[in-house]
Amino acid sequence: MVASLAMATSYLVYAVRVSTRRVLAWWVMMDACQTLKHP
Repeated sequence: MVASLAMATSYLVYAVRVSTRRVLAWWVMMDACQTLKHP
């Protein structure tokens, strides 16, 4: 029970990290596009 709980927690942390990185990359890309459109 404890092992599965730890596994679920680590998986959740991993998923949050990946999604955060994805959102950050998307935001930077959008910011770059806006900068290119309006120099």
